[in-house]
Amino acid sequence: MARRKLRLHRRPAVQAATAALIAGYIRLVDRTSRFELQADPAAVDLIRQRRACIGVFWHGRMMMMAHTWHRLAAAAAVADPGRACVIGSDHADALLVARVMGHFGLEHVQGSSKRGGIAIFRNARRVLAAGRVAVITPDGPRGPALECKPGIVRLAMRTGAPIIPASFATSRARTLRTWDSFTLALPFGRGLLAVGAPLEVPAGGDPDAARRAIDAALTSLTEAAERAVHDLVPAPTS
Repeated sequence: MARRKLRLHRRPAVQAATAALIAGYIRLVDRTSRFELQADPAAVDLIRQRRACIGVFWHGRMMMMAHTWHRLAAAAAVADPGRACVIGSDHADALLVARVMGHFGLEHVQGSSKRGGIAIFRNARRVLAAGRVAVITPDGPRGPALECKPGIVRLAMRTGAPIIPASFATSRARTLRTWDSFTLALPFGRGLLAVGAPLEVPAGGDPDAARRAIDAALTSLTEAAERAVHDLVPAPTS
């Protein structure tokens, strides 16, 4: 029975229908909520200069990331927000995410998860070599949650591409009981789409230190966004 469910989940028609429903819900949330973009000026400049870079966000905060990218591209006056490519595996969950992102104009570049990430790494390098933005969840697709995997550090060291952390927070959300504690935004909220300062990873640097820096940047960005959203929402009057 478990295998049958897995095969059904991977069927293109089922995935396409599911992705369309999810994308429709995300649009509903965006249109009924008031999201503000808070982006570090250095990150905006990188996009304006059309530099190759690596966009990262925790797996549990992916829901509003396509909208964050579009708002960031608009702030940088970039006419072709399709420069961003979602880098993922052929895992069923990753393919579903890719289909959802495709509804918002983000291309998906996948590699085989059975090859230990080699194909994914090579595809990400090709995206960066073309001067585009490689979008990656450093703790995906299976965790551990909130822990950056070493592949993204190697990618930054090999390519010299800066890493741009992103996150979001909203006043109306539910935290799901999933491995990544997925943040499900609800309609009619007030929120922030947060983009932090770029991180440079020197070719000869300490990989472990770089991983800790990425972890800290994403975590602090998320916590700051949550605090800011709390301040945006007025306290109820008695």
